[in-house]
Amino acid sequence: GDLHFPSVADRLQWNQLLIIDWLDINPRSQEYSFLKELGVREVPDLHKLISRIDQEHNYGTKIKDEYKLPNALIFFAENFQQYYSKVWKNANIKIPFLPSILPDINQSTEVILTTSDIVFKESGPLCPSLLPEVLRCFSKYFDISLLGVKQRPLLSIAFDILMEKRNQLLNVESASIYFSYFNKLDGLNRTFIERISNRAFIPLPGSNIYLKPSQVFIRSKNSFTNEISSNNDLNITDDMTTHGLIDYIDYGYQANSFLLNIGVLSYPSAENLADLLIERQASFFAQIKDNTNDMISIKLRVYTNCLKQLAAISNITKYLNVEPLRSRLINKPWCLAYQIIERSNGNKERIFKIAKPIDIYLDDDHQSAIDLRPLCAPDEPELTKLYELFGSKWLSESVKRTLIHRGKFFVTDRSKNLHDLIRHRLDMLFVNNRGERLDNIDEKSIELLRTKFFIYETEGIQCQLTFQNRTITLNSTECSSCALEHEKNKVTLYIQKDISTLDYIDIATELTRFVYKKPLDALVHSISDKLASPLETLKRRGIPVDRLLKLAPQQ
Repeated sequence: GDLHFPSVADRLQWNQLLIIDWLDINPRSQEYSFLKELGVREVPDLHKLISRIDQEHNYGTKIKDEYKLPNALIFFAENFQQYYSKVWKNANIKIPFLPSILPDINQSTEVILTTSDIVFKESGPLCPSLLPEVLRCFSKYFDISLLGVKQRPLLSIAFDILMEKRNQLLNVESASIYFSYFNKLDGLNRTFIERISNRAFIPLPGSNIYLKPSQVFIRSKNSFTNEISSNNDLNITDDMTTHGLIDYIDYGYQANSFLLNIGVLSYPSAENLADLLIERQASFFAQIKDNTNDMISIKLRVYTNCLKQLAAISNITKYLNVEPLRSRLINKPWCLAYQIIERSNGNKERIFKIAKPIDIYLDDDHQSAIDLRPLCAPDEPELTKLYELFGSKWLSESVKRTLIHRGKFFVTDRSKNLHDLIRHRLDMLFVNNRGERLDNIDEKSIELLRTKFFIYETEGIQCQLTFQNRTITLNSTECSSCALEHEKNKVTLYIQKDISTLDYIDIATELTRFVYKKPLDALVHSISDKLASPLETLKRRGIPVDRLLKLAPQQ
């Protein structure tokens, strides 16, 4: 089975090929047919022929411009359909035999041999491609696709090749080439997108790090990314100032198209932005020691803007109240807050911190904020709601405020008049204009005010604020002008004797604290107004004074 007809060796110029000793045998003769049936070969065995291609390649020059196709390769192309096509499928050829050039990014001029499964018809930046002469040669006889050579690689294959050599090949300069190439390849599907979503392969300009698709955003001069962002996308401009928090890239139209197709966004979504704030706040502010005051204020402005963007999302709970994001927003530091601290030289300074929502207080009691200097949310109404959603507490609910009188106390004309005024108007203080009792009122407290209520003037009022297991004492000038003290069956209001005019807001606040579980600002002002204004004025404002007070003794 190893003998060949002489014409084969002659055609292949293969002196070592075993042939029968009949140089001029006629291919149309009966003898030829007989010898053929006995097993004399018209063509070499496929594996031998492939090895012969390899030998010829190694003998000759490998410089692309001077390269000559191996004789055995041309013979293979000519005879494939007739002699080799049936055995090809099961032959499992592992020896490289197709003259090819390395990816054009290597700028190599050397011809190499490859197997049909790793070479492609079209040249590209990642895989070897067939020499044009090979394509021309095979196209005369059959489509080289029959050997398993494809036009170009599948996206997943090209991506894996790039990832294997990521650190050598992929950088800010080359990314545009590779991503544009990926944009032409087939195989983009959900499986691929999910598989690469957690791979870091996008170079970040100005650094030597790679980011995942969810960590960068495309800012392109091309019109296709300049869409108006929808309600849940956050358009945060000023790329340089957001650098390190929200990173924008632009690798050109084709490369950007690929990135958009695999899920890179033009703007952060709500969930995206929340994640970025959690993950990157530390590094965003980390180099701040080296930054100028201007840079710090720019970063704070950017960060505040990001928080506002987050707070401005409609259906915020729908996007942020999903696990595991919700737990991270509750338990991780991401909220900007400010605190007044006192330096060793006595100077007070306002500093910023990034903290967990639960460590930040919402300022609804500014005097306590001044006295206690807690970590407070920025003075932005929309941030108040956002912080509260994830655990920030109102300062008034977190501070225990205790007012007590100090020194001697005594009855004066002023204290008598105030006592009579409150007793007389009591029935209209905690009702609406229809005379209906307001919600959440403690009736026992009102009864005590009606029957066991005393008012004195005192030498001083002391206020104690207890906050985070720390108690501070304020003197009379720093706190309320009155204090309401409640013993078992007795309620006493003490008025600071040194004040020239009664502060009805302070008085109303103390009464409301006593009667209500949680004092409401609106109610405090309403009661203050009902005590301080003449009855005629209240009537003019539409309050049915006579009806509300008809049961009370008239003065």
